[in-house]
Amino acid sequence: MKYLKYGFYSVVKKPLFNVLIILELAAILVVGNMAIAAYNSRSAYYEPYRDIISQDGFFFIGKGIGNYDKDLTIKNMCDSFEGDVTVVNNYGLQLITNDVWFTRNVVSIDNSIFSKLKLPVAEGKWASSEKNENGEIEAVIFKGSDKDDERLRLGNVIEGKINDKLCKIKIVGIIAEEQYIPSLATNIQINNSKSNVMNFYDVPLTSNACTFFVSASADETLSDPHFIAQTVSFMYYNASPSDEIRQRNKEKLMANSKNLALLSEYNKNSLDYINEQYIKLLPILICVFVIVLAELICSVAMNTRSQMRNYGIYFLCGCRWKDCLKISLSYSLIILIGGCIVGTTAFLVFQNSDYAAMFEQNLAVNNIYITLIITAFILILSLVIPFIQIYKTSPVETIKEN
Repeated sequence: MKYLKYGFYSVVKKPLFNVLIILELAAILVVGNMAIAAYNSRSAYYEPYRDIISQDGFFFIGKGIGNYDKDLTIKNMCDSFEGDVTVVNNYGLQLITNDVWFTRNVVSIDNSIFSKLKLPVAEGKWASSEKNENGEIEAVIFKGSDKDDERLRLGNVIEGKINDKLCKIKIVGIIAEEQYIPSLATNIQINNSKSNVMNFYDVPLTSNACTFFVSASADETLSDPHFIAQTVSFMYYNASPSDEIRQRNKEKLMANSKNLALLSEYNKNSLDYINEQYIKLLPILICVFVIVLAELICSVAMNTRSQMRNYGIYFLCGCRWKDCLKISLSYSLIILIGGCIVGTTAFLVFQNSDYAAMFEQNLAVNNIYITLIITAFILILSLVIPFIQIYKTSPVETIKEN
């Protein structure tokens, strides 16, 4: 405790200089956490699709027209792929109720994706992939223009038909207006060299009617090829196929869907998208880090130099010479703790402001790890010069010189 007291004395002896160092240290923590949070924000949208689009295969769209025979052709095509393949289908359906004016879109998402989405909800929770104990399908909804509809309150159960089969859908979560939603049943444009995982999301217009999001595995009616508005699908190989099989499968896809893209292209573009903002901020982070580190080392060195006479007096009073290094360490710790407090406070204030959305901020555990790593690294390096100064100087010589 006494070392902290002496370290604090060193800080207050030059308040303006040390406050400047604290603010610069806070700056590097803010910039560093912004870079990590921006990375987290984008990678969170990539994670539900990582295991799919990192495979060898295709992404394609099949348009349903509400005609059973036509929609069944899509399913038959998927069943006829050769080789060891996996097909992940997502359907655009309609919920029809007794109220002729209340017909709403239902996005039925394959559970391999749905269970990993876990998008932030303004109310409630993310839906389960199975029916609840009452036999009700759980759904997360985006209210849109139906925000004043009393039927769409959290916990309410909507009774109706999907594919001419009776079902009950319980609202367990409500997505906020500014939140991205899955767009796996809309007209996704995939003939674009920059197409990436964000094509599978959308910020919906509040003028749009309510949309229900459910897991396709919750009920068989949610994956029945009947009255399908659109099918958004992924096909990938579990084992590398021959060139002949690959070509035949591609021909089947091209015959049934003009919207076709390689998963490898989506994966590459998605990784580029994730790293884009991170790379933009990285040079700024490095520059700020180098400047702050240099100034912190210099400040510690100057403080150690100015304190050498006091260290000599402490030595005469019975303090070991190596204990003087602990005092210098205490000084560095106080500066770092001050910087962490100021930086964390500034970042959290920014995080809760209206400007955070502009930078796609998303806090995660790695923000804590990065902050600790940066702080520990700066602390270790800031002790190098004081260590050399103290251990290369004799306490007797220090007292004589002063």
